[in-house]
Amino acid sequence: MLYAFDGYQLDTQRYELRHGGALCALERQGFNVLVYLVQHRDRVVTKDELMEQLWPNQSVSESTLTQRLRAVRRALGDSGREQRLIKTVHGRGYRFIAAVEEHIAGHAASSTQGTPVVERKALAPSCPKCQYANLPEAQFCNACGASLVAACPSCGRANPPGAAFCHACATPLSPQTPLPITAVDALPEQVLEVPPSPEAERRHLTVVVCALVESSQLAECLDPEDYRDVVRTYQAACTEVIERYDGHIAQLLGDALVIYFGWPTAHEDDAQRAVLAGLEILSALADANRRLK
Repeated sequence: MLYAFDGYQLDTQRYELRHGGALCALERQGFNVLVYLVQHRDRVVTKDELMEQLWPNQSVSESTLTQRLRAVRRALGDSGREQRLIKTVHGRGYRFIAAVEEHIAGHAASSTQGTPVVERKALAPSCPKCQYANLPEAQFCNACGASLVAACPSCGRANPPGAAFCHACATPLSPQTPLPITAVDALPEQVLEVPPSPEAERRHLTVVVCALVESSQLAECLDPEDYRDVVRTYQAACTEVIERYDGHIAQLLGDALVIYFGWPTAHEDDAQRAVLAGLEILSALADANRRLK
C-alpha cells in the first residue's frame, strides 16, 4: 500500500517514507507508529492502543511512545506546537488529520479527513521468535530479523506469510516452520560486524527536572490504582507541554521527569523554551488537579 499526503509518500511494502522523491530518515518503530496512525485516521488512537499493537507483550513507557511520535513529526516537518498532520487529543490520544490518497496497484483512491479507511491492512501475526507484530507483507521480522516465511517441511519451498499449505506440494505448513538455517545464521555472534557507536559531542543543554510534591505521602493515602492514575495524568500533562516546546524527556525517575532542551534538536532559544515549558506545566497541572478532585 502507498499512502500519499501533503507531498509525502508512505510505502508500506518498501518500508519507506519519501518527500518529493527524497528518502526521509525515520527509524523502524517511528515508521510503524506513522503507518498505524495513517491506517486508523478515521478516529482517535489512544496511547494504550498504540503501545499494545506496536509493542505487544513488552513493557514500554509512554516516554518511548512520545519520543517515537516526536521523531515522526520531525520527519514530516510537523511539531507538537503546529500539529499540522498529527493532532494530539488531550487526555485521549492522537489522530492523523491530513487528507490521504491510497494507491493500490497503480490505482489511486482519495480519502479525506474523517473518511473510513478502504482496504485497511491489519498487523500480521506476531513473530514466533520475539512476538513483535509486523505488517502483513513483511517477510522478515522488523524487530529481530527472523524469517516470517514458512518453509515446506516436505519440499523445502518458501511460502508467503500466513500460508496454510505449501503452494508446490500442498503439504500442511506449521505457522512457525522456519526456513533452513543458512551459513550466515550458523556463524557465532562474535564474528558479526558491530556498527560503531556514535561519537560523543559537546552541547549546551538546558535541563529541567519536575516532580510531584509530597508524592510519598500521596502514595500512602491512595490505593495503588488511584495513585497510578494520578501519576499518569501528571505525566501526560507534562508530556503534552514538553512536546509543544520540542523538549526531550531523558528520564522518568518514578514521579520525576528529567527534560532536555537542546538535544536531540538544538534551538537558539532553548533556555527560553525551558522556562516557558516549566510555567506552562504548572498551569496544566493546576487544571489536572481540579479534574482529579
